[in-house]
Amino acid sequence: MTRLKLYLTDHTAGIVLLLIGVLIGVGGYFYLYGTTWLPFQIIRDFYANFSTELISIALTVLIIDYLNRRRQDQQLKAQLIREMGSGDNGFALRAVAELMARGWASDGSLRGIDLSRANLAGAELAQADLTSVSLARANLAEANLSGSQLSTANLWGCDLSRANLRAADLAEANLQEADLSRAWLLGTNLPGSNLRKANLAGAILEQFSQVKLDQVKSPVEVTIRERHRPNLQGAKYDHDTIWPEGFDPVEAGAVESSEDELARYIPKMLLPDEKSE
Repeated sequence: MTRLKLYLTDHTAGIVLLLIGVLIGVGGYFYLYGTTWLPFQIIRDFYANFSTELISIALTVLIIDYLNRRRQDQQLKAQLIREMGSGDNGFALRAVAELMARGWASDGSLRGIDLSRANLAGAELAQADLTSVSLARANLAEANLSGSQLSTANLWGCDLSRANLRAADLAEANLQEADLSRAWLLGTNLPGSNLRKANLAGAILEQFSQVKLDQVKSPVEVTIRERHRPNLQGAKYDHDTIWPEGFDPVEAGAVESSEDELARYIPKMLLPDEKSE
């Protein structure tokens, strides 16, 4: 019985059923018409249901093909996400490139996944949706995260040195002990984030640009300085946080908090050191 089940694959079963159907049809015509039946009699008996059967078969084939493709896509997506969390930089970057090309990096497929200790240095993740992703102790040095969604993400101890975080959303993200040295943070949204012991030495936090105002009633050209800076309203930091030289975090809206206050503020997250190896 087991051998029979193994032998009757989908393809074989289809051929067997087709042969049985042909034999029943031919036997039925011999029974009704004997040896005198003609081809037009077959057409007369079959034409009414022939188109309906073809449509049914076509729809069945299309539905099965769609379900198979969807299953294959889901399997590929799951594989690429696993590879994205690899400690091998080349392996991880190839997975990121494929996820970005297929649109899976921005459609919510990556939300809440665990990429702790992933080696994503130099990754192109612009506009990616990484909401609530765990990137604790991950390497994102020189990565392009401009415009990405990283709100409530766990970036504890993450290497973000020289990373491009322009216009990224890091609201309520945990950046404790993160390395943000020489990172681009212009227009970055950081309200409510945890920057305790973070290193922002040399980070580009503010910039002045020259804006020319055309005067309607005067030929004189007026130039003003426009200030660009990240949104640090309510962001928490302590005396161990390293800021760029000359930058005033209080003026930018950040709040200095004691260790006890931060202990209440920081959401309970499973950090790499707490995981079972």
